[in-house]
Amino acid sequence: MTNSLKQLVKATTVKLGIYPHARHIYRRVHPTVRSDAAAAKKFYSTIITPGLLVFDIGANLGQMAEIFLELGARVVALEPNTLCAPTLAFEFHGNPDMTLVKEAVGAEKGVAKLQFAGTASTASLRSDWKWLAMNGADQVESCTVPVTTLDALVARYGAPDYCKIDVEGFELECLRGLSQALPLLSFEYHIDEIDVLGSCLDRLSEHGPIEVNVTNMNHDGFLFSDWLAADEILEKARASQILDVGDVFVRPRA
Repeated sequence: MTNSLKQLVKATTVKLGIYPHARHIYRRVHPTVRSDAAAAKKFYSTIITPGLLVFDIGANLGQMAEIFLELGARVVALEPNTLCAPTLAFEFHGNPDMTLVKEAVGAEKGVAKLQFAGTASTASLRSDWKWLAMNGADQVESCTVPVTTLDALVARYGAPDYCKIDVEGFELECLRGLSQALPLLSFEYHIDEIDVLGSCLDRLSEHGPIEVNVTNMNHDGFLFSDWLAADEILEKARASQILDVGDVFVRPRA
């Protein structure tokens, strides 16, 4: 299916009010989607065991939350884009292990302007986020959303065993709202924003020594067999020895 046809089908199902149902079926029959989900589940099974608490910061339509729940985790999912709410409600309504919080996450509590293009996973609190409208498929809109902090979430739900952050360029502000080390945390990076990557690692290092690894966006395994120091990861990033985009995993150094 071409991207234009996919967007047409999506727009039609949204207009008809059946998008959550159609998406649910599509994700369970499309071979690539199923393969990617299986690979991610295999990877996360080495991290998540039943009963662990997971924060899913930037849940979008629940793609990762679904995997975390299947592995037996208790999930607190943050998603401020109200257009995602019908799908999230359809997928997770009544699941006692899923808590949905319709807020963004930043350095301090308040409100902020969210830029978004439909339900695309590129929604950001950064107005200059260049991936907002992927392939020009959706018109970028904006709305004011409530903002909380990771510290506030920890106070409300307890410290997570794993915190996944995917907030489209707003990672540093998100981490500025965290004042303690967590057992495991990941955030998305882009190689053309190495300074942001460095600042995120510096922020996490303020809570104690850390070690770092990297995955691609499909999460089919760590890039390095050994976890590295933050400066080693930055050195490899500057030498283009890591992927252009992926997730950085950070844990306290033993």
